[in-house]
Amino acid sequence: MLKIGILLTLLSTLVGHLALAGSSDIQYQSAFLSPAMALSSPYKKIDLTKLINKASSLPADPELRIQTVLVAQARFQVPRSIAELKASALNNIRTLPNISSSLKLWACIENTCQGEMDMALASVQFVMSYAMLDLQQSQNATWATAKLPAELLQGTQLITVQEVSDWSHLFTDSFSINIFQAVDSGSTVITNFQIHLVKASAYQKAKYIPFFNLEKNLNSHIQKQLQEIQQALSTGKRSPSSANNEPNLYQQSSYKLIDPEGDRALIERANSVPKHILESLINKEGPQDKNWLPDPREWEDPLADLIPQPEPTQGISIQGRENPLYLESFKKTLTQVIQEESRRGLPPLFGIAHEWSAAYKNKHVMSQGSKLLVALALGFTDRFMITGKEENLRQWILTENYESITLPELFRASYRINHGDVYLTLLTIENVLANNWRFVGRESLPITKRLRPISSGHNYKGDRYGTWYHFFGMILYGYVHGGTQAKAIGKIEALGSNMLSPNLNQTQKQWFNILGGYVGAHLKNVIREKSYKTFVGSKTFLQESYYLNRREDFRDRLPQELSADIQAGLFRPRDNSGLLTSIQIVNHSPRSCQVDLIFDKGKGFDSRYKAVQMEVDFSSLRPTFIRASAPFARAVRGFIHNCENTAKEWIFEASL
Repeated sequence: MLKIGILLTLLSTLVGHLALAGSSDIQYQSAFLSPAMALSSPYKKIDLTKLINKASSLPADPELRIQTVLVAQARFQVPRSIAELKASALNNIRTLPNISSSLKLWACIENTCQGEMDMALASVQFVMSYAMLDLQQSQNATWATAKLPAELLQGTQLITVQEVSDWSHLFTDSFSINIFQAVDSGSTVITNFQIHLVKASAYQKAKYIPFFNLEKNLNSHIQKQLQEIQQALSTGKRSPSSANNEPNLYQQSSYKLIDPEGDRALIERANSVPKHILESLINKEGPQDKNWLPDPREWEDPLADLIPQPEPTQGISIQGRENPLYLESFKKTLTQVIQEESRRGLPPLFGIAHEWSAAYKNKHVMSQGSKLLVALALGFTDRFMITGKEENLRQWILTENYESITLPELFRASYRINHGDVYLTLLTIENVLANNWRFVGRESLPITKRLRPISSGHNYKGDRYGTWYHFFGMILYGYVHGGTQAKAIGKIEALGSNMLSPNLNQTQKQWFNILGGYVGAHLKNVIREKSYKTFVGSKTFLQESYYLNRREDFRDRLPQELSADIQAGLFRPRDNSGLLTSIQIVNHSPRSCQVDLIFDKGKGFDSRYKAVQMEVDFSSLRPTFIRASAPFARAVRGFIHNCENTAKEWIFEASL
């Protein structure tokens, strides 16, 4: 009953008292109380005076100060006898992880273990003592601080008790007890009581845990976990994963580096791709599927009414043409993250990449090369290569504000969740970002809305979904197979995207396709050579202005109001030495101006063909000539600004 006794509590902070909807035989109640109120809580059926008195103390260290006491009660019925439950995974702390993949144990001494638990925000470490006791044994347990009221012991044949300490970041102490009462020879009611002392800092964080509003979020993680426990205790095994879309498509149930069953399904799926591509080309349809719908929980945005909404785009929106990423700068950005985390005690691990199993490797045309490439190409790493950490990262994302998550912040969050394993760090990100790539409304998903725009553009927030998941997918591929291979794959992907979506401008996504492999190859070298140890870092490297190109000039594509008081001409000298632009401003003689000339070479004005001249003086009595090398130019659009002693700007156009 660990999941009821702990995980359920952690994810339900600040809910008040309520009944969990969706299952008539599962109920859950909890409340956040002050230490004084906890003594008389109607939900606290066990006397834990020692813990509550501790909650009333005020340590000098604010980090250890206890803000509040969380008490909770959960109850449900399972069709198993007491004897069966005693023989189940509940009988030993080492077997508890069999009930749920969210719990992991590292080391155990008798009935006390160290481990970690997957929670709403991240994985949390703990030390726990646990025992399953008969009634008489439980009354004599020296380490159990609870005193059980007499009414709870009536009809009770079995008790599990757990004490948890050394919670990282969240609690100082936790206590939970489970009462098993036989209904008949084949059915048992399980009632859980618990109390947790919440640190002040954790209390503040808990306000933003996305699953506190269970009335709104009926498909929440808590309810899912309760039902998972009930299923496990009822059947003795976990139910297989399922999907709303393509229910017959394979779905890994847990992290597996070698997976013959998945290999067979992946090869079968890959064989059907040419047919799907041909149908798309014939029907002129893109890769997205109008019939694809995300899982209901992926629609829900539990903080939608609690965080500021993003500002809507105003005016003209233009996708950029230029490279959106300063590649060498971004390499330093991720190296900075790794160095910082290493100095905090989390050095990087290279990780182990997924491979084809011996039963399929080199025995099929699809399995001659990289399994990762096949899964990435199909967009199904989240089905064939799960890490088991996806839900942790997803919950971290959902606690952030809209349009707030930057590239290094997402990398850092996944790095921490995966304990420094860089391969799993990148794969977890890819699995979370890409799992609804076929959904036509993917830009409106709660996770997408929390990502910062990374494309170059003017008022442009389009295709955040595509740029982010393509970029991390290519970083992952470059990390495993090197930058040269990744660049080639990126170009092939760009070509394929243009074929399947010929009328869609995908310039920015294609930049990220090509650049991602170089980033991944750099990470590979940083970890193998351990160069992060001697790297000379700077906090500046984490700023978007350092690694994202926000300098593209959109004045060539934006409508301009030309100045009426300017006369301009464009001509080519007889010696064919570039172009001369003549400029005369009527009734004005500005001095020390900056002049920007954007040329048209036959396809419209293009800021990639631009000349800039500084410290230009003008006279109202005669024209000023500016020479520029612009072969094949037919027209010019000019901007005169930053002049001495005036804020006025002049705009003109001229043609040959």
